[in-house]
Amino acid sequence: MSARLAGARVLLVGGFPPPHGGISVHVQALRDELRSRGAFVHVLDVGRHKAASSELNILPIRGPWALAAQLARHAASGWLIHVHVNGHNTRSWMVALAGALSRRPLGPAPMLTVHSGLLPTWLAQGPAHQRLARRVASAYGWVVAVSPIVARALVEAGVAPGRVVVAPAATGPVVPGEPPLQFEEARATFQPLLACAAAASPIYGLRVLLPALRLLTLRRPSTGAVLFGSLCAAHVEAAAVEHGLAHRVRFLGELDHGAALAVIAGADVFVRPTLADGDALSVREAVALGRPVVASAVGHRPDGVTLFRPGDAAELALRVEEALARPAPNPSPEQGFEAVFSAYEALWAGRRAGSGGREVRLGA
Repeated sequence: MSARLAGARVLLVGGFPPPHGGISVHVQALRDELRSRGAFVHVLDVGRHKAASSELNILPIRGPWALAAQLARHAASGWLIHVHVNGHNTRSWMVALAGALSRRPLGPAPMLTVHSGLLPTWLAQGPAHQRLARRVASAYGWVVAVSPIVARALVEAGVAPGRVVVAPAATGPVVPGEPPLQFEEARATFQPLLACAAAASPIYGLRVLLPALRLLTLRRPSTGAVLFGSLCAAHVEAAAVEHGLAHRVRFLGELDHGAALAVIAGADVFVRPTLADGDALSVREAVALGRPVVASAVGHRPDGVTLFRPGDAAELALRVEEALARPAPNPSPEQGFEAVFSAYEALWAGRRAGSGGREVRLGA
């Protein structure tokens, strides 16, 4: 497969760090892996409010016309276009539509990856959403869903089952960097120490995590937690005060990927209290690092993760205690990119889902 990628030209369309999380981490890791195998890679960074990148082949996109122009330019030169979207809003499907429309008759069919566990909810809001997703997806050679739940929602919306395949969004090698100084202070202060990736959306479950942490401190008074992500520090502080946890929570802000991995690796338990998920990269990274993981029973969860009912703070506290009582699991290496590269190979060979050619199976 490495020989097949040498000299290949791939255009990745999606978010790119910063911020470090979700789709952007996957796109960056995919870019790095492709480069390591000799491919030429450009990235169209469609994240919001992007400044100019210092990297030559990272192109911040400002507006639909800029996106269409770059897609057309790369498609005309025969680049394979791989679009990454969350799929839970109309804007993401407009980005996917632009990628689909860029294909040239003799060029490789584009590929789409849909990431968000909120996709089923968005599709259920009405037939217009289902129709948009169905029509856009039909223009792609392959539609990759990061979890069976996302795949099922696409098929139920009318996307041809033979066009949809499932492959978790890989991150490549999981190598911790240097943790921030505030984490070192928390590590020295709290035992046990929980870590959690969070964002401003209620979906990330801060209102589940904090009551659970409060219950844990009643039984384990030295318990504390570190949070990192795109939350507002004042919001975290106010929520912690509300739950009587002002001195038990440390907010580290947005971290680069290496620092985030260092925080996960240094904590006693990684907690994922989300109310909805597609395929959480941070969960699989924690598993790869050999950390106990307690996560809500939503989306895709790898083997070895302790699950609790979404929204149930009492059960979350109980499961954390159970995880702490068990020996730490052995590190489980992160899944690589071979599934995606197999799909690339099929598209370069002119085989695509629904075309009568050989289907490429991209995982369970």
